[in-house]
Amino acid sequence: MKAFASLLLLTAVLVGAADAQARQLKEYPTEAAAKKHCPKDEVVWSEVKGGGFYHVKGSRLYGRTPDGGYLCLKEAEQAGWKEYPKTRPE
Repeated sequence: MKAFASLLLLTAVLVGAADAQARQLKEYPTEAAAKKHCPKDEVVWSEVKGGGFYHVKGSRLYGRTPDGGYLCLKEAEQAGWKEYPKTRPE
């Protein structure tokens, strides 16, 4: 039972650390503000509560998750963020 409790605690710590790391990225309140910061990069939408995923423009969740903001793609990828599965529009 102790081992299971330790595993749960470790999982909670790791998830909390990932969320804190994800929040260290600069999120912008508007797409235009993000584009001004990184004019030569693609702007993506963050999903912090989703575990460090982002959505590309044109996907159904771009700009629509409740706890998100606009990010520069290169900065998000350097911080370890991943594209949300099947986010690219067809």
